[in-house]
Amino acid sequence: MNRQILVVDDDPQILDVMKKTLEQALDDVTVIGCRTVKEAQSVFKGSDSVQLLVSDIVMPVETGWELIRWLKTQGKFEKLPVIVMSGYITESDVTYHEPESLICGFVSKPINFDNLASMIKNQLKK
Repeated sequence: MNRQILVVDDDPQILDVMKKTLEQALDDVTVIGCRTVKEAQSVFKGSDSVQLLVSDIVMPVETGWELIRWLKTQGKFEKLPVIVMSGYITESDVTYHEPESLICGFVSKPINFDNLASMIKNQLKK
């Protein structure tokens, strides 16, 4: 069974590296990449099969926080696990900002892909 994860980051190079690295590290996983919150919302609206979101928090126009808040209003994705990443905030900032959140993990940039792949594997097992 092929599982889908959605990665949102405004940097196209990071998206490309994440897609290649994660698909190589994780069996049976397809990575969908989006550069904006609007693109991610379109993917969610057209799919029932996204099983995990990995999102940058600090992005121009709309932030990862706004995407997470929007997800909580979507019936089919209101409990979707989310791993957030940032080079600007810390894990304690995440807990403070979204204490009642879908967030199940935090990754600081630069990204440790072994760590991220392990987090994703653990979430997909649940």
